[in-house]
Amino acid sequence: MVGTGRTPLVGSYGFSGNAVDAAVLVRTTIGDQIVYAKRCPTGTAGHYQVRQDVPHAEVAKISDYTHDFNVNQSSCHPHCGRGDEVHLTFSVDQSVTLRNPRVICSPDASRPECALNPMSARLLNDHQIQIDGLTRTVGLPYRVYAEQYTTQQKVTRDVITEGDLAYGQQFSVVLPNNGSGDLAINGAFGSAVFGEQMLEAGTLTPWLVQQAPPQRGPSTTVFTFEIKAPSCSD
Repeated sequence: MVGTGRTPLVGSYGFSGNAVDAAVLVRTTIGDQIVYAKRCPTGTAGHYQVRQDVPHAEVAKISDYTHDFNVNQSSCHPHCGRGDEVHLTFSVDQSVTLRNPRVICSPDASRPECALNPMSARLLNDHQIQIDGLTRTVGLPYRVYAEQYTTQQKVTRDVITEGDLAYGQQFSVVLPNNGSGDLAINGAFGSAVFGEQMLEAGTLTPWLVQQAPPQRGPSTTVFTFEIKAPSCSD
């Protein structure tokens, strides 16, 4: 500790126990003055995360596919056999995936003819259903069903990097230049989220101190900081 004035004043101070402040009593011929020195914490300060918007492909179920169709009586009746089946194909857009196809005798499955004219449904691929059957009696209406799914792009803000913080220790983070990321800090001193523009502008809290100018690259920028306790940030 060094005083200022016409006559230099040199002294020292020390902390006692867990006291937050050290009180220094200065006595002069023109009066006494108490000066307080803040104790700056050391050790663990909290945790940080660098988060970024990341697109993910997400499969979502949409409304079921349904289609009504008629099948006429087979021309081979009444002497139908293997090879006389009817094969019908139904297609959907390439952006849709079909699952679990089935076909029913519609609209009245209780008609006795339905049991005599079985139809089956199967997937040729993700976008096509094939109906196989044989109509030995009168022509009948049918309905084909299938579950439909589509792939959607969902963007979530994911943690890219993270780490622990210590008082007085520098740390660096890398953020994208397009505004799709941020820096989130949590500690006993407080919590805050800083976007890329805030960090570029130096819009920080008293306990987050920038230790070097941002190092801007073509697509990312490196920021270097240090955590200081609120009472020691001045």
